[in-house]
Amino acid sequence: MPVIYLYLNKKDFNFRKIKSDIIFTFLIPLGLVIFVMFLYATTGDPLIQSKIFAAHGKEFSMPWETFNSEVAGLFQAVELKAVAYRMFNIFVSVTFFAMAILSFRFMKKDYVIYFLIASVLPLFSGNLEAIGRYNLTIFPAFVLLQKIFCTDKNFIYNIFCYPCASDSETR
Repeated sequence: MPVIYLYLNKKDFNFRKIKSDIIFTFLIPLGLVIFVMFLYATTGDPLIQSKIFAAHGKEFSMPWETFNSEVAGLFQAVELKAVAYRMFNIFVSVTFFAMAILSFRFMKKDYVIYFLIASVLPLFSGNLEAIGRYNLTIFPAFVLLQKIFCTDKNFIYNIFCYPCASDSETR
C-alpha cells in the first residue's frame, strides 16, 4: 500500500498520468507469489506457514481479543518469567501502536501508512509472542524517535544525537 500511495502521489493522484511503469509496483506481490509457489514445490502445501503459525498458537483474532488473552495469561502464569514476558509484550505492543498514532504529527504519509500497517497487523495473530523482535523491523519507529528526541538541546540530544551531528559538521 505505501508503494502504491507513493506512486500515485508522484503522479498527483491523476489517473491519466499513470504509465506502464506502474508494473514495477507489482514486483512486491510477485515476490509473494513466487514464495508460495516455492512452498508448494517443496512441501506440497502453498499455505504451510499458516499451519506452522497455528502450531505456535497464532490464529486470526481481533486485536482486543489478543490483548484480552494476553492480560488473562498474566493471571494464569505460574512463573515470574512468564508474567514479565507477557508484560513486556503488552508494553511493546501498546508503545508501538501509540507511536504509530503519534507519527501522524511528525512523519510523511508513506511512513505513517507503513508504520500503522506494520504495528497493527500482528495484533490480529491471537498472541503477542515475539512482538518485540517483530517490531524491530518497523524502521519508521526509529525515525520517529529521532525526530522527537533529537530536535531540542536536551539531555537525550547531548548523549545520543550531538556526537553524530558534530561529527558530520566537521567533515
